[in-house]
Amino acid sequence: MPTPIHAAPIYDLSAARRTRKATPWRPREPRTLILSVSLLAGGADVFRHIGVNDSMSIDELHQVIDVCFGLERENPPWAMYDGALRCGASDCVHTHLDAPGATLEYGWGLWHVGIEVIDVIVRDKGTPRALCIGGSGALREEAFDPSVVNAKLTGDEVIEKTLAQVRPEIADVIRRGGMYDFIALLQALDIGRPPTQAATRELLALPIESDPRSRDAFFSTLFSLSCMSDQELTDSINTSVMESLGWGELPAAEIRAACADSLEVLARAGAYGARRLSAVDRIDIYRELLRRRA
Repeated sequence: MPTPIHAAPIYDLSAARRTRKATPWRPREPRTLILSVSLLAGGADVFRHIGVNDSMSIDELHQVIDVCFGLERENPPWAMYDGALRCGASDCVHTHLDAPGATLEYGWGLWHVGIEVIDVIVRDKGTPRALCIGGSGALREEAFDPSVVNAKLTGDEVIEKTLAQVRPEIADVIRRGGMYDFIALLQALDIGRPPTQAATRELLALPIESDPRSRDAFFSTLFSLSCMSDQELTDSINTSVMESLGWGELPAAEIRAACADSLEVLARAGAYGARRLSAVDRIDIYRELLRRRA
């Protein structure tokens, strides 16, 4: 009996081409990596938590880490390793660090720095390219100050461009307190977007108070509310801002009491207090109160 002959399948190449044309190419969406970066120096564990755009190059990551540890003025030999593989300086970070738990070894001169991804989050256009979230310890005599680090990471040009988009009183508060961490907040709020109808004339007249301490209290409270955190962290931010402005370590309740009339107006608008609007609506109001007016 002859062996049956099986015909090879016939593929419609023109249909495949039509399918490919019908499916638009989409660029990869960048993510923010939250990195834990640690260095053992002189028996002390020095670490930083850093948020970075995962589309930056390995060379850019090296520069960000150097700034976060105060080493940007040095220029020793360096390399990063993904296991036994040496990373190329032009490699995208996401080709080596793509999920929580992924690690790199960073050789900086004679020091070895461990890098580990602890979280991956979706970016938006207001997210800073790099931000030092926190840390402990220092390699120099000066104490670790995340505000100074983030000012260096942001760069003078970006800082001035962002401050030009906010009310002069807001820019003054940031400069007086050296609180350049808030540049990232203003970027995240998309402070330069077109105005909305969220803020009424009554809101735009805030603060009502006229004395310097009460006006600072209002702007401090506005900053803390704009961070969209829980009550404990909101109070902590408020206290920290007022202290940076030279008013001492005041309880958050005392700070709010100093600008109570203005907060009452905010409450009526739904941007403060028990009867608050949605987070999106509150952010619209905060943005209008922070932005420079024409």
